[in-house]
Amino acid sequence: MSKGKFNDVKDDIISCIREGDSNILACKRVGISKSTFYEWLESYPDFSDSLKKARKEFRETILKKLEQSLWKRAAGYEVEEVKNEYRTLRDGGEVLVKSSKTTKYFPPDTGALIFALTNLDSDKWKNRQDNRLSVDDSITGFNIKVVTREDTPPIANSEDSIND
Repeated sequence: MSKGKFNDVKDDIISCIREGDSNILACKRVGISKSTFYEWLESYPDFSDSLKKARKEFRETILKKLEQSLWKRAAGYEVEEVKNEYRTLRDGGEVLVKSSKTTKYFPPDTGALIFALTNLDSDKWKNRQDNRLSVDDSITGFNIKVVTREDTPPIANSEDSIND
């Protein structure tokens, strides 16, 4: 196995993985086959460790970016937009005629708010139904009938008495 080609592309492969590429895409970018890549993984333990570290770095980076985007959407944000108008001169060049700045406001996104609140304060902001049954203790002597489909055994006896 030629260590020359390995040394030439290993850093490029690690860089591709750190940027979020799959193994196959990284191989295509550096010009090696998938089988060569997997041979190198087995032959060079340091290479394997470096790839694991690169994947971990990508994951941490993308999670930070996604969290920032979520909070930005949940809280609402403003963006300054610049519009430039140009006029074409006779010689083909362009000259700036007008430049204007506009501030666009994006209101909080309801979906992002719900997601953030249910994850940050799940006791207060539940995203589930409460199906608990409460029974008044003063009521006594009633029967529960279980309705079953034909040829299906009942979950409980067909008439269970509930008495104090």
